[in-house]
Parts: sequence; structure tokens; C-alpha cells
Amino acid sequence: MKRIFIGLALALGILFPTYFLINDGADDAAQHMKNIKSDIRLERDMQQTLRAEWSSLNSPQRLQKLAQQYLSLGQMKVSQIGNAWQSKSPATLTSLEAGENQFEPSQ
Repeated sequence: MKRIFIGLALALGILFPTYFLINDGADDAAQHMKNIKSDIRLERDMQQTLRAEWSSLNSPQRLQKLAQQYLSLGQMKVSQIGNAWQSKSPATLTSLEAGENQFEPSQ
């Protein structure tokens, strides 16, 4: 009978600290998980805010207003629309004026 009590006391002496260590580790892991979820939520909110800000900054009306204010560009004419073979960029203007046509497609 005395051996049973000693065995039971030893078993409880080993099991209780082990239980509390495991329980404490689980609580720490749960707190860590809450912190991670909170960080994820904050990052998602930040992404949503940045997307809204980006959408606002890239609105066509705003960009058109800024272009008119700072670039003083006129309306585009149909004759300005062409393909790469008709390009009149500053780099090719000098060669075109000299009679060279480097944008002619090869046959």
C-alpha cells in the first residue's frame, strides 16, 4: 500500500509539471498565432488602403487635369497615329531629312 502511494506520488510529481509545461507552450503558441493573425489583418488593411490610394492617383480625370496643367499638350490628331514604320522620333528625323529610311521593312 505504501508503495502504491509512493508510485502515485512520483507519477503525479512527473505528470503535473509536464502538463503545465505543455499547457504553457500551447498558450505561448496560441498567443503567437493571435499576433500573426493581427499582423496579417494590419497588412491586408494597409494593402486595401494602398490600392484605394493608387486607384485615386491613377484616375483618368486626375491624370488628364495634371497633364493639362503641367504638360500643355493638345488633342491628338488622327495623322499622329501610326505604326513603328512611320515613327518620326527625334532620333530618326535627322536620318529621314537626309533621305535615309531605316524603318522601311525588309523584303
